[in-house]
Amino acid sequence: MSISSMNTKIISQTWKSIPNPNTTEMNTLQDIEQLVASGNLPEAIVMAEEQLKLIPTTEFHDIIGKDLLHHVPTLVRYISDFYAVADEELDVTSIYASMNAFTMEFKNWYIELFAFEEYLNTDNKDWEEDYDYASEHKMRIKGFESLQEIFERFMEEELHRDQHYFEASEWTEYLVIMRLQELFLKAKLVAEEQNLPWQTVSIIVGAQDYDLLSEF
Repeated sequence: MSISSMNTKIISQTWKSIPNPNTTEMNTLQDIEQLVASGNLPEAIVMAEEQLKLIPTTEFHDIIGKDLLHHVPTLVRYISDFYAVADEELDVTSIYASMNAFTMEFKNWYIELFAFEEYLNTDNKDWEEDYDYASEHKMRIKGFESLQEIFERFMEEELHRDQHYFEASEWTEYLVIMRLQELFLKAKLVAEEQNLPWQTVSIIVGAQDYDLLSEF
């Protein structure tokens, strides 16, 4: 299926709770979920950024307007190298791309890939235990270092006790994941344009400890 005609879809999504969410906040979360499910990731990102802008400025606001698209060439090579090796071992139908637990692992943000011979059963949450082949190397994510620093401070200085910091951190978490998904979407477009071998392989993108998943 051509990616240009393929909808990005949420497989499963459980948003972390915002303290005492009001009806507007809940509706916004639902709207974002529907946007991502319908393939409108850019609008979902804009909506999340607008919600972040409503909160008094914190260091987390540095994510507004930032993306990871400078990694597209590197990611295309990373997936291509991974697929070339995995394809020798099995008939790859699905790849799960996982970002590490970025709110806890502050020093190094990275991606790992896991290949599956059978179409990935998204009802199974233990994907990393059931994979058929795993990447030997991680791909480091660069460009969000200021966010890594504030997530470290957020934990070490217990900034979650501040309502504004807490709410800003929540929206930032979701934006980090959606920006990662945006990166993979762009990489899949390149795969289609260049007729790369993995262009038809299902790629599911998420982050450790989160159920916000997109499939391309």
